[in-house]
Amino acid sequence: MPLVRLGIAGFTDVARASRQASTGATPVQVDAGFGLRIKIPGTPGVLRADVAHGIRDGANALTVGWLF
Repeated sequence: MPLVRLGIAGFTDVARASRQASTGATPVQVDAGFGLRIKIPGTPGVLRADVAHGIRDGANALTVGWLF
């Protein structure tokens, strides 16, 4: 029986704000990334860590959380 179970995830997010501070076309934001999921036996939920990169704006993000 393994001590931990690992999983991977790949994703693309696309969003456009419905309100904007200035007039003109609202740009569409696109992010792409990957993640790691870790299930530790005997604990509820899964630990997750995701890394994403903004295709349009070049911003990077790291999120870590516990999924129940």
